[in-house]
Amino acid sequence: MLFALLFITSIFGLLFMKNMSLVGASLMIMYWGSGPYSLDT
Repeated sequence: MLFALLFITSIFGLLFMKNMSLVGASLMIMYWGSGPYSLDT
């Protein structure tokens, strides 16, 4: 039971970290723009 609880919390922690990194990356792109790697050129 304890192992399953740790497994579930680790999965939710990984999902949370993934979501936070995606939000952070999108905020950085919104702040700085796409820069030299833009597809619009």
